Formats: sequence, C-alpha cells, structure tokens
Amino acid sequence: MDVMKIAIFIDSLAIGGAQKHVRQLACGLAAEGHRVTVFALNEIVEPLYRDPMATAGVTVKAVGRTGVLSGVGLIRTVWELLSADFDCVVTVLFVSTIFGRIAAQLAGGLPVLTCLQARNINYAAWQKLLLRATAPLTAFTASNSRSALPWAAQHEGVDLARSAFIPNAMDPPQPPGRIPSWTELGLPQLEGKRVIGSLGRLDRQKGYDILLEALALLSPDERAPLAVVVFGEGPERGNLEHQRRTLGLDGMVFFPGQRSDAAELLPKFDLYVQPSRFEGTPNAVVEALAAGVPAVSSAVDGASELAGVDGLSLVPIEDCPGWAAALEQPGRRNECWAVQAEEASNAWTSVSALASRYTQVIPLPAEKNH
Repeated sequence: MDVMKIAIFIDSLAIGGAQKHVRQLACGLAAEGHRVTVFALNEIVEPLYRDPMATAGVTVKAVGRTGVLSGVGLIRTVWELLSADFDCVVTVLFVSTIFGRIAAQLAGGLPVLTCLQARNINYAAWQKLLLRATAPLTAFTASNSRSALPWAAQHEGVDLARSAFIPNAMDPPQPPGRIPSWTELGLPQLEGKRVIGSLGRLDRQKGYDILLEALALLSPDERAPLAVVVFGEGPERGNLEHQRRTLGLDGMVFFPGQRSDAAELLPKFDLYVQPSRFEGTPNAVVEALAAGVPAVSSAVDGASELAGVDGLSLVPIEDCPGWAAALEQPGRRNECWAVQAEEASNAWTSVSALASRYTQVIPLPAEKNH
C-alpha cells in the first residue's frame, strides 16, 4: 500500500458530528500508515478531538479566521500543500469545501474528495452557486446518507458518477464507568423524572423549537412526569430560552450547555430525541440505540434510512402534533438494538472500516495512479 499525504479541511474543530467524523477518519487513516494533517479554518480546536488525533500521529493546524478572511491563510495553506508534497485534499462543511477546493487547485490541481454531511436545505442561493461553481474541482464526493446525494447533484453540482455512500463510523465500545447522578451533574430537577434528552447545537437546523412547541401541546398531567435536557451550545440559546418561558416550560426543559462527555450520558436518558429539520445520518441516534435507549427522530435523510430498526420512531419533519404524540409514549430499553440495527440497515461501520472505505475512493494525482 502506498503511503498517502492527506490534508483534511474543516470549518472548525468545535464539538459536533462533522468534527467527530473528521477525528475518526483522520485517526483511521493514520492507523493505516498514511500521513494526515487536519486544517481547522478557525481557532476553535477542542481537546476532545485534538488529543486523540495527536496521539494517533495526526497533525492539527488552525488556519485562523483572520487568515481566511484576509487571504493570507489561503496563501500559506497553498504554500504548505506544495512544500509538503500532499497527495490529496479532503473537505468537510461549506467554508472548508470552498477554501479547500481553491487551495488544492492553486497547489497544482491536487485531487479533492468532498464529504457531504447532509441535505443542506439551509444554504442560501449564493452558497449553492459557489458550490456549483467549484464542483468541477472535486474529483469525488462521499456522503453519509444515500438520500442526500441526488439533492446535492441538483443543487450543489455533485457528479453522481463520482460519488458513493459511506456510512458513519461508530467508536469502539468503552468499558462502562460510573455515570454520575443528575444531582452530581447539577440537574437535581431531573431526579425521579422520565428524562427526554438530546445532544446537539442550539441552532435552527436541530429543531429544538419544534420540540418545545410539541411539549406545549401536552396537558399538564402529561408533562408532569417529564423532564427534557439538551446538551449543546449555539446561537439559538436566547431564542429557545425565551420560547421556554413563553410556553410555560421553565422547570421542565433545561439547556445546561456543552459537555465533552455528553455522549457518555446517553444511558441516563429514558428517550433520545432528534427533532432536526435536516441531517445526514445522526450519530447520536445511532449511539442512543446502541446504548439500549429508545429514540425518536424527525424523518430526515439518514434517519429515514434506518426505518424499521427496532427502538427507533420517526416523525415527519416539523410535525409538532406528531412529536407530541411520540413524547407521550414511554418507550422501552433493549440492549440488542445496536445489533439489530446494524444487521437491518448497515447504518454504521467501524473506524478502521471507515478509513478503508475512504482509501478506496480517495483520488490520487495522476502520477500515483500508474
């Protein structure tokens, strides 16, 4: 196997599903012997991702927001791609995809693989225009959702003949440790409640406003045994807190902020919810099922591809009455759901298998293909 030098570009290494994907991919490729550098386009580099990548031998560099906006970061990046003799570029998320495609072209036309993370219905016309204009610079597109690819072909210029579905990876199970109580986590109000939980950014895409509207449709008696907690941070915090007050949900719904260990708290939930307006394959839904926790998700692309998996219920996107009905159901735990889901849908894979799938499709310069 030829050793490749791979540059992976991502908008930031803040906590998120795309960032987790980059960590898994970079570590998996490094374990196969490839030399990997991850370029974060702003200064946010969470230790949760930086440290395991450093341990795996992955180099992590922050281009910096100022450098990106001024153009200096692009010039430096192109110089680094040339001087370090990189073989290919992988891009994840919007800004890094535009930046990475241009940098690769200026660095002698390095081949680019773009990771499609979702059906990006939130993109403005100018974003779609930029993606279509630079699409010819991408040699291959990998998507974690089969359903997202035709949409991206229509709106973002993706060439379906040079694309593939590659499922998300799942981290290997860790030995179970002691999970702190809700009181120890600073949420004593959750003790003795049926806890409905979610992990995600507080922005419009994730649909937490829909969840609040659905809760408000329940009667006081139906709400009484429930508590809702969302671990995450984002620009919609103020709006969500205002909506919570307006709907009379104070004391029932909690936004405790972002936690690097939030995924380890999944077994504490009685129900996991993912009310997103759009999404690829939501990692946390898969992880919740693997932990034996029932899950409800809006019928976004990746989640719809899990239809029929035991333990997962789907609700039409933005259907508040449908969500209210789903929240009323008590659900049940089952430790076998992960196995059933894997057999039924092949919805996820191992980190090593993820890296192997990518090495099969990562484009190489012409001289390395001979």
